[in-house]
Formats: sequence, structure tokens, C-alpha cells
Amino acid sequence: MNDIRLLLLAAAAASAAVPFTPVDTSMNAMTLKFPAGMRADIVLRTGDSIDGLDNVPTVARRTFDYVGFHGLGPTKGNDSAILGVNSELRDSSTTHGDGGGFTLFKVVRNPQDNSWSRVGRGRAVDFRAIGGTWVNCGGFDTPWGTMVSGEEYPALSNAEAYAGGSQIRDTSDVVVKTQGFDDTLRRYEAHGWMVEIDPVTAIARKLYKMGRFSHEGGVMLPDRRTVILTDDMTPAVLFKFVATRADDLIDGQLYAYKQNADGIGGSWITLPMQLDSLVNIREVALRRGATAGIRHEWVVYHEGKVFVAETGIDGDKGAIAKAVATGATVEKHLKGTIYKNDTALDYHGRILVLDTATWNMSVFIEGGVMASGKHMSSVDGMHVHKIGNKAYLVLLEDLVGRTQGRDPSGKNICEGWWLDLTIANPTVDSLQRMLVGPNSAELTGSNQTPDGKTMFVVVQHPSSSNTAPYDKDVVVAIVDGWQT
Repeated sequence: MNDIRLLLLAAAAASAAVPFTPVDTSMNAMTLKFPAGMRADIVLRTGDSIDGLDNVPTVARRTFDYVGFHGLGPTKGNDSAILGVNSELRDSSTTHGDGGGFTLFKVVRNPQDNSWSRVGRGRAVDFRAIGGTWVNCGGFDTPWGTMVSGEEYPALSNAEAYAGGSQIRDTSDVVVKTQGFDDTLRRYEAHGWMVEIDPVTAIARKLYKMGRFSHEGGVMLPDRRTVILTDDMTPAVLFKFVATRADDLIDGQLYAYKQNADGIGGSWITLPMQLDSLVNIREVALRRGATAGIRHEWVVYHEGKVFVAETGIDGDKGAIAKAVATGATVEKHLKGTIYKNDTALDYHGRILVLDTATWNMSVFIEGGVMASGKHMSSVDGMHVHKIGNKAYLVLLEDLVGRTQGRDPSGKNICEGWWLDLTIANPTVDSLQRMLVGPNSAELTGSNQTPDGKTMFVVVQHPSSSNTAPYDKDVVVAIVDGWQT
């Protein structure tokens, strides 16, 4: 076989690595850019009419992040589903409840033209009975059909949470008499938990035994008991929750990850389960030797491996060094080249991978800019997209307001990348571009129908000067054009 033929075969293999024609490198700052032949249907937009608390008419809030999926009908979601989207907010609202929020709505597919649309008004979830919510950010779906939303960046005092009445208005204590507890939390301590929502009944409960920290994402392992939880903070701790019973997250044991000293393999530190410890569980974990990282965002699972987005930061201002002084350890890949002089300069971040057989942690893809012009920086949202007999890692960026050469275009526009998970030893150059976000927008949560022929994507806080509908937060259904 001659060299030319080998090159042609390599090119053909590269082009077939994803089930769509990759988007070119040109940037469109006004709208969402996606592959030719595909269509993006808007299924929810900030300002759309929904039912608020006590059935008071209101509108969908802004700053969407996680999008949950609950399939309906005989195809379990290929034709109809309940979607849930949270709001990464902390402001007061009489119709949504104070703090963050979560909106449930039904979508259906039109078999005539394959389009998706919202049916009915949708409704805001009432969290008042469990102390409200706060900065609802990432989340995950459970195999039994519920949605779990993470409360990110909890306040450090009632004064911070109240903020002159612009955030929460009720600063009274919250009584916790559930999950084996009989305790009282100060109002600000009632935020920073994982919250499980039944999308059919809209009933919610806080999962106190998963601990209080800067919850971003989570992923359930195949045993339907074990959940890996990420901490969007520096220092970040990777947590594991093991439920007492399958298909029930109400009770269980929480652990913190500790990488072995040589960087090969790891173990899990058992954490105390009293509520006063769970309220400050990151600090407890670090004092017991947990391994510190830099802003762990979303987390997904595929075939025995857990993938974690370590998003990167401009500098930790000594936070990791302070954690080490209390007993924490540091991820091996952060030592030496990145973690220096009490400051972590980590502009691009990376994707980590943990082998669930050994709990070995390694770098799966190091972020940065390739000679080809491709880049991967500040990955936030992820999911494993399955279509046909193939699986792909979807990576969505958060470059908003970032500098330091993270984006070779110089525009800090976020992109959505796909990776064929059969590729060995991938680099940034292995990624294929599916999405280019509108100006000033993050690409945050994503999800899919069971057949993989619809991908739901969240576009968060775009510029108000963009071309409508991408001048506001949207949830889009990307359909058609799949090359299966």
C-alpha cells in the first residue's frame, strides 16, 4: 500500500470519527453555529411563560445550566420527554422562590418534520419546604428517572445570603428532621447540597448525606448505588457517595479521594456523617489527607472509566498551599509545572480519567492550543453521547470573560467538541468541532434521547446584542443530519 493511499485512508477515518460533518473554524458571534444539515429547535427560552409557585403565572428564569431528561412513552423519550433546567442564580423571586430555581417542561417531537417543541406552560419547582435553593448549577439524571441538581458556591453567612434582601429574604433557621437527622441549620447552611427532583410530581428533597460543598456535577455508576461528585472550587475535592440501597440516594456513606503518593492508584477516605461535619465536609476531607485539584466541573462515566472536567483557573491565590498545610495532598499532574509558588496558573485545564478498578487518576486530554488551530480550554459541561454502536465524549467550554490566550480566535467564544472514545491516547487535535457558541455565552449542560438522534444543549447568558433567539438563555434540540 503506497503512502498516498495511507494518507487518504487516514483522512477518511478522521472524517468518520463523529456522526456529523465538523463545523469549520470560522466564528459566528451572533448565533449558535452547528453542522450543516442539522437544525436547532428552541424548546425553552428565558422569558417563556411558565407556572410559578402557587400556580402564579411567571416566566422562565435566566442562567440555565444543567438540562435533565426524563423519557416518556413507549420509546422512553425518543418522541416525548420531560426536561428540567436549573437556574444558576441567587436572587430573590416571589414566583420562583428565593435563590436559584428549577423549571420542568414537556417536549414532543413532530414525526412529520422531526422538530421538537414545548407542550404546555411548564412549571417552577417549589423548594420552600426544604429551605429554598441557591445557585443551581450542574446535575445528573438517575436511572430511575429523577433529576439531581447541584447547589454551587454556598454563602458563608446569613448576611452574605441575604445581601440587603436582593437574594434570599427568609433568614430563619431550617429544621432538618429527615434522613436520620434531628438538627437545625442556619439558613445559609441550608444551601450547598444536592437536590433530587421527581420530574413527574415536582417534589424535591435535599440529599444531606452527599455533603455540603460547591456541587457541580455527579454521575451514577452501573451498580445504581455509587455516585461520583465534583466540587467546583479550588482546592477541589473529588467525592464518592455509596447509597445503602440501590435506587435510593437518601442514605449512605460519603468518601473523599486520595491519590497514592507515587501518583499511581488511589483510595477513598471514609468521612464522618454527622450533619455538623457534612456542612463543612470539604474542609474535613482536606484535613484528613484528601487530594486537592483545581475546579472539578462535570463528570461522566463510560465502560469502567470516570471522566472529570478540571476546568482551570487564572490563579488559586495560595488556596492549594493552605489546604496542604492542613493535611491535604495535591494531584500529581499539578505538582511542579502548574502548581508553583502557591499559585496555580492553569489557563486551559484538562480532562482527567479515573479507572474504577484501581482508582488510578491520570490526564486523559491536556488542554491547550494545537498547531492546527484547535483548542480545548475551560471545559465545563460534558456527557457521553451514544448513537448507533458508538460512544462519544462531548465537551462544552466556558471561556466567558477569560483571557490568557485560551482561544486562538481571541474572541473567547465557547465551542462544543466531540471525541470518538475508541481513539487511543487522544489529544486536543483528536477533537471534532460540533458547536460554536454565540457571543458571551457558555455552552453548559447537554443531554440526549435514547436513540442519540436528538441532542439537547444549553446556551447560557449570551449577549443581549446577539441576533434573537440567541440574545437570551435557551435550551435547544439539535436534530437531523446524523450520520449513523
